[in-house]
Amino acid sequence: MLWLLFVISSYLIYAAVVLVDKYLLSGAKMHPAAFTFYIGALGMLAFVLVPFVGFVIPSPLQLFLSIGAGASLVYAIFWFAKGVQKYEPSRIIPAMGGFSSILVFLFLLATTKGETLLSVPQFASLGLLIMGTVLITYEKGKGVSLGSLKIAFINATFFALAFVMAKYIYLSQPFWSGFILMRLGGLLVALLFLLWFKEVRHEVLWGKETKRLPFWENPRVASIFVVSQGAGAGAEILRNLGIFLVPVALLPFINALLGIQYVAILVFAALLSWKFPHVLREHVSKDTVSQKVLAILLMALGLGLLTV
Repeated sequence: MLWLLFVISSYLIYAAVVLVDKYLLSGAKMHPAAFTFYIGALGMLAFVLVPFVGFVIPSPLQLFLSIGAGASLVYAIFWFAKGVQKYEPSRIIPAMGGFSSILVFLFLLATTKGETLLSVPQFASLGLLIMGTVLITYEKGKGVSLGSLKIAFINATFFALAFVMAKYIYLSQPFWSGFILMRLGGLLVALLFLLWFKEVRHEVLWGKETKRLPFWENPRVASIFVVSQGAGAGAEILRNLGIFLVPVALLPFINALLGIQYVAILVFAALLSWKFPHVLREHVSKDTVSQKVLAILLMALGLGLLTV
């Protein structure tokens, strides 16, 4: 179960990264396409590892699959950024987590012709983790709009494709070779965004033509982004190690475990509001606390079933 340790560790790091991303997208008002461009372009830094990790060039089919997985992941990040900027996280993130877990399972069933069917306890564990993930971020009286559901489904589709393709890549390639080659797909999406979105060209090439400085001319925002993406890169390596090690049938659990990330976000946000009340104020009712505790118990039960 070493894969489980890697995945949980990655989501704990991602929890802090998500809070920073929310600031960059809402507070610093980065355009989602520009935000995605920088992530896709920075992924190419992984190629500095090539001389040190026994890199091998795979078959044309594996190379195509690697590029497709990387492109799908970065495109999913774009829809995540778009959704978080446009809608409240409590309205869209639960749908993303739930959709992606189900879609990964369905994609695996389709590609393995039913050979990845879970056992009854595993089904129960997956269901409990998904329920806990939705409940941890649900807020009473705040329904999910059709627009947010659409974005959540598109995001989940690309995440699920990226995860399934990554697993099949790691079944045929060494870990570092597969991980590095997937960054090529991210670069292609970044270049596509540079050509397609004028906001990206203004941000990267002609920042002074906009009403605000691009983030790389703002030292404080630029340093926050670089540190955040450095942490995100470490979390991405850990999550990919989890994908590399997890049995094919248990791949949907990597998405279902997103609830752990939401629990960590709640804890980090609460600590921030206590330490810096002028930055973030948290108003939590008794009903909300009870709901979050129930969600955590459901996820703990699901995790217990999985490990046993």
